[in-house]
Amino acid sequence: MSDAAATPILDESLRPRADTSPLRPDDPAGVTVLDHARRRPARDRDERGVAALSLLVVAMLLGLAIFTAMALPLTNASDAKAKSRSAADAAALAGVEAFKEDLVEALRNLQAFPVGGLLAVVQSVDLGGGQSAAIEYARRNDGTLVTYIPRPAVSGLLSFETFAKVRGRSIDGEQNYSEARAKLDLPGCDLTESVPDIELSSYEVTPSVARADDEGDDGEEEEEEEPKPSFSLECDGVSIFKDVTDLGDLGSGGLNPLIDLIDRSNARLIE
Repeated sequence: MSDAAATPILDESLRPRADTSPLRPDDPAGVTVLDHARRRPARDRDERGVAALSLLVVAMLLGLAIFTAMALPLTNASDAKAKSRSAADAAALAGVEAFKEDLVEALRNLQAFPVGGLLAVVQSVDLGGGQSAAIEYARRNDGTLVTYIPRPAVSGLLSFETFAKVRGRSIDGEQNYSEARAKLDLPGCDLTESVPDIELSSYEVTPSVARADDEGDDGEEEEEEEPKPSFSLECDGVSIFKDVTDLGDLGSGGLNPLIDLIDRSNARLIE
């Protein structure tokens, strides 16, 4: 048998063909152009995703910048208004505290407690110290005091109030004003005067018969001194002094309980 008869003849169309796609010189062995073509859609999708994310980040940063630019003036205006309000509050409270200190000092320097009571002492206090303190505390809070009104008031309890108007930093070219009121509740005091009972028997006039031998006598009967009224002072249920016949002899030491009450009173802001 010949060699030709021993070798089977196959159809060339049935023979498997190797991939003849050209290799790129920079690719590793076995990676063809066809392989790159298959991978390109996935790579394009990744690149489009990165681009979209970059645009989103840029849009967010741009929006944040616009929001900040719009909010900054509002923040500055709110800060300026809050600052002027704080300055007004500080000025009003400083005026009340200064008045309290001056009132305590006036009570300590009293030589005699006035019959008009604590209200008379309040009205005698110089209010200039309160205004000076209000000006100083308004300045410390970047404000300028334009109006200051102190006024003692009597409504149930004796009280002292202050009104302060402060000009702060301007807002968008417009003037910025704030107002505040503060109050100091002073002890409610009651000064009472009591007159001792007079015994009528000691003031009875008895008739007497003039005698001839007494006509030449110039003797005069001594008049009996009338009893003095006494004073008592009570403040918020605390007895300050009682049955004092001469307020001039009281001295400032007798007012220490009243001074302690006033010193413990607190200033507060009111609407």
